[in-house]
Amino acid sequence: MKISNKFLLLISFLLFACGNNKKKYSLNAKYVVEKQVKGINFGVYVLSENEKDSSLNIALKINAIDNSNILKYGILDQTAYLQRIYYFSYQIENDLWIEQNGIKIPCAGAVFERNYNLTKDVTITVHFDNVVKNNKKVLVYYPQPFDLIPVKFKLK
Repeated sequence: MKISNKFLLLISFLLFACGNNKKKYSLNAKYVVEKQVKGINFGVYVLSENEKDSSLNIALKINAIDNSNILKYGILDQTAYLQRIYYFSYQIENDLWIEQNGIKIPCAGAVFERNYNLTKDVTITVHFDNVVKNNKKVLVYYPQPFDLIPVKFKLK
């Protein structure tokens, strides 16, 4: 029986969302890569790599270093806030890709974990197809809502 990639993404999201969040890295991630850029912390949690169907599932966690609400970070009005929510809900997958062996692999799907101001960070579960396990790969995220240049994360 073939399992759909969207089903695997949903399961990864549910496992991630229901995890114990008391520890810093309690996301059942295989490993974590973090970067700080201009007051924003980006954390990449590699959740699963499947050798059979060459898929990769990660969680991208974004938070402000000053502990302010990242959805409201650097904006002044309600319209910009709603545009940022729209971006994370529907457009972020266009700004995420994997570079591997000189090939750009686009995001196959992304799920924005909407928190309704219960937490001050943003979490996006992301799925990629056609990623070769054990080869060097770089996740690239172009954080347009924060007017930053692309951020690159070297993955194992």
